Amino acid sequence: MNSVFHNGFQMVDGKEVSVYETFNLENSSIFLYHVLTPDGTVVKTYREYGKEEWEVIWKSNKSECDVYGTCGEFGILNSGNSPICSCLRGYEPKYVEEWSRGH
Repeated sequence: MNSVFHNGFQMVDGKEVSVYETFNLENSSIFLYHVLTPDGTVVKTYREYGKEEWEVIWKSNKSECDVYGTCGEFGILNSGNSPICSCLRGYEPKYVEEWSRGH
């Protein structure tokens, strides 16, 4: 990813070590907090100085369909179906009981 500025953000490629993000805020009374959840969702929250509540202002994953591997190998995900996962034609769940529970 190229280093570009967007609303004060800059991505920095540390080459062999890491990639990290820096940012500058013009309004120092706002705190930003980014979290990478175990399912791979990036959640951006903010809080105004003097307030206790953090507000979610952006999430990278909008639904289960955005999470990689939700339906497992050879699974098809269709959010319009219930359940949302099904097998490719010619395949069957390896663990039928677990599949039936939706895990």
